[in-house]
Amino acid sequence: MSALLIATEAGSSGEHLPFYLAAGLLALWAVTIGGLGIARKTFPTSSGATWAIGGITAVLVIATVGLAIGTAVRFDNPTPRPENVVGVVPQPGQSMAPADGAAGAAGAAGAEPTAKADPADAGGKVFVSAGCGACHVLKAAGSVGKIGPSLEGVGADPAAMIKKSIVNPNAEIQAGYAANIMPATFSKTLSADQIDSLVAYLQKVAS
Repeated sequence: MSALLIATEAGSSGEHLPFYLAAGLLALWAVTIGGLGIARKTFPTSSGATWAIGGITAVLVIATVGLAIGTAVRFDNPTPRPENVVGVVPQPGQSMAPADGAAGAAGAAGAEPTAKADPADAGGKVFVSAGCGACHVLKAAGSVGKIGPSLEGVGADPAAMIKKSIVNPNAEIQAGYAANIMPATFSKTLSADQIDSLVAYLQKVAS
């Protein structure tokens, strides 16, 4: 009985109590059976008693081993409690994931704004690659061509008018210059984006 009391007191504080009880009962059973065997030479008195003792012993052994395994598993994977968890312990039904609005705000705050490319920058490259400076004067580009009219001041014209003079140069010919001097093939040799960027460039630097 003292072994059972000791086991009960040792395990009364928590999750190990079932294991301690089973171990205490097994120890008490072993002591009792051992004592009867020593005190009585004819113990057990029959084959039925032998089977009963063996069955009870087997049950107690299996229960003790099973509870020992279960206790070891719980020890390796303890139940989260406020005193042994680092951080915030979620309450039932509470999600630890940030709200969509908070996540979006955090993402927006950390994102670097992307500067929008100025089409005029690409247009300056088109002006050079298309050979415009060989025929036209444009101070911003450093060109001094005299074959065609000066481009100074054309930036004040509407974008549609500038574009027309590029893709269809014979539609309006400036006084003092002949037709068919400027190639009429830029609508084929340049992409639509290149033409638009060239127009933006002229509007920016030739005004």
